Amino acid sequence: MKKKKRKRKVANTHSKKANTLSKVSSDSKDKKPSVKGFIVALIACVPLLAIGLTLVHMGLNLDKKPCTAVTPGVVTEINKTSASHGIKYYSVTYTYEVNGNEFVGEFTESDTTHVVSFKGEGVTVCYDPDDPDHSYVKEDADAEKTGDKLLFFTGVIFISFYILLTWFVLTLYRDARAGKKI
Repeated sequence: MKKKKRKRKVANTHSKKANTLSKVSSDSKDKKPSVKGFIVALIACVPLLAIGLTLVHMGLNLDKKPCTAVTPGVVTEINKTSASHGIKYYSVTYTYEVNGNEFVGEFTESDTTHVVSFKGEGVTVCYDPDDPDHSYVKEDADAEKTGDKLLFFTGVIFISFYILLTWFVLTLYRDARAGKKI
């Protein structure tokens, strides 16, 4: 008799589990994805877009675009500093003249991209004709072009990744709303 009771209990247990599983599976077909989860997933993608747009803006280097006039300049001072990671930086001060007025500008470079080697050296200064105080050294700008391109293309990659991820989330949400298995 004991054996029969055990068999009945085991049989009853299996049938209860089967009923429970069928209830869960039939309920899960009727469930629709929540709009709240969809919105959270889309918001989670927004930092990618923000980072991408920031990098693209930095890569375009818009503050140097209005400087269309060119004049010769002279390096007046070079100050050497070392960073904590061992790279030496040079703060280079230069002067240039526009319409009889003297202006002073400054840029920083590392020893790996050393453009200006000594005081008194001539440099090409690009400045804004409407605001001659706004300037940059052409040689410094040429050295930055590679970094600007890298920032721009990295930003484009982030924006592309944002678009792909958003498209993926939208597709999953649409398929879940339509009742397709994910």
